[in-house]
Formats: sequence, C-alpha cells, structure tokens
Amino acid sequence: MKFKVGDKVRIRKDLKEGHDYKLYVNDDMEELAGEIVTITKVYGDCDTEYEINEDTGENSWTEDMFEGFAKLTKEELFAMPLGTIIKTDREEHNVHVKVGENDFCNDDADHIEYHKVNDDLSLEYFGNKIIEIQEPTYKTIYKADEEVKEMTIAEIEKELGYPIKVVKEEK
Repeated sequence: MKFKVGDKVRIRKDLKEGHDYKLYVNDDMEELAGEIVTITKVYGDCDTEYEINEDTGENSWTEDMFEGFAKLTKEELFAMPLGTIIKTDREEHNVHVKVGENDFCNDDADHIEYHKVNDDLSLEYFGNKIIEIQEPTYKTIYKADEEVKEMTIAEIEKELGYPIKVVKEEK
C-alpha cells in the first residue's frame, strides 16, 4: 500500500477510458485525469484499491492510475482557501497561515507573498522550501476585509433558499 486515507494524489494525465491499470477505467474516471484528489478509503487483499472523495466512492482506483503524491503548482497553492497552513523547512517560525488572497503569515509576522514563491515552491527570500500544505477542515463564512453587503429581504431569501421573517430583537 503506497497511499493512505487523507493523502492527496494526482491522477495520471494520460488516463484513458477502457485502458487497464489492474482495473478498467470508465468515462467518469477519465474526466478526472490530471486532477488532484483525496483518498478516502483503502482496501484489497492482493492488489490495493482506493476510493477518492472527488467521485464519492463510485469507482475503485489503483496505484497505477495515480502519478503519485500531488505536487501543487504555485497557482494552485495561492488558490487554496484562507486558513490553509504551510510548513517550511526552517528551524523556527516555520508555520504560515493563509491570511489573504496572495499572503501567508507566521507568528513572527514574516509574510510569504505570491512573488516570493518560486515555481518549485522554494521561497525566494527565506532560502528554504515549503514541505507541507494543510487545507483547512472548516468552511470560511466571514472575511474581515470584505465590504458589508446591503441586501433586501428578497435577496436574502434567494441566497438562503428559503423564506425568512424579520422580527424585532427583545432587549
């Protein structure tokens, strides 16, 4: 078993429907070619098989269908949500949290911005490399830097998907 539950892997870019990678590839699987996916289940006695989050466990996957552990591009790193954590190979102050669209910050107020990261995810000014990336396990529901949005009751109902009634707060 090469991968474990929670590992991020990249599906082969050349994955084709009908080809045999110890299991046959169907058209749904081919649509995920080149994508980064998360392993959700590992099973099998002789040959290890995997289920992935992105197809909700509908298909079985083999190691031959993956290129290996996912290596994010610089663009993919900065497209990750606020709260994403990166760790570098520095000895101290090596944990940075994504605090803005193009900005990670650590507890020593060191900032890693888009232009400070090389394509291989090495860091221009710190002379070290990003060694771990953790996506947040929560959903961001508020960003302090966002402007307050004015909405009508009809717009709020449309956004929520159900009708609301405004009531006066009791003091």
